[in-house]
Order: sequence, then C-alpha cells, then structure tokens
Amino acid sequence: MWALTADADFLAQRGQGQVEQVFARAVNIALPARQQLLTLLCEEYDNAPNSCRLALTHFDGLFRHGDKVQFDDQGITVGQHLHIEMSHCLRWLSPTLQMTAVNFHLIAWQQWHDIIHQHLGQNETLFNY
Repeated sequence: MWALTADADFLAQRGQGQVEQVFARAVNIALPARQQLLTLLCEEYDNAPNSCRLALTHFDGLFRHGDKVQFDDQGITVGQHLHIEMSHCLRWLSPTLQMTAVNFHLIAWQQWHDIIHQHLGQNETLFNY
C-alpha cells in the first residue's frame, strides 16, 4: 500500500495510535499521547491538513476499529498485516490565504445582504429553532 501525499505534520509522525473510525474512503487514527486525530484518505479525495492520501479507491475490509497503528521511519503499520509505504509520498503544502485590504473590499457584502433578505419574509429569522 502506497502513500501519495501528506502534509509535513503527518509525515513527521512517530509513535503509536489506533484506528478510531472507519469509513469506506476515510479512516481516522487517534494518537492519545498527542490528543490528535489523523486521517487516511482514498486517492480521489482532496488533500487536507493532518491527512495522508493513499493509492486506493476504497478501504472496504482493510481497517478495523481498534487496530493498533505504528508510525516509524519505514512507514505506517496498521494491525498485524497492513503496511503503508511512505518513501515516495509527496509533501503537500496547504495554500496560504492572503486577505488584504484590497481583497476585503472586493467582497460583495451588499450583494450577500440583499440575497439573504430576499429569502426572508417579514418577521422571519435565519435560525431554525
């Protein structure tokens, strides 16, 4: 099993954790010592902080809740039989968002105001109680 991309924090992980949640195309790994949650994603998903995309289209039957997870220099070992090779994994950099005064003034705030008020009747609220 090969890792495709991961952010720098994910790539730097060492130590143990366990599989916390298993979905068809995502797996959450809990690291109790760091009180952190990391995510393994299928290849078609977008990169995200604290995550690693794998060269797989689904995770059906591969991971189980409670599986032990070991991060080391060779990669990630999950349970007794799964190894994720990290040697060719590319580092993903989260885009830096820049909000300048010029960009802020380009936002059509009045347009948003008008759209919201078009959808509200008299004495209505945006909140559903």
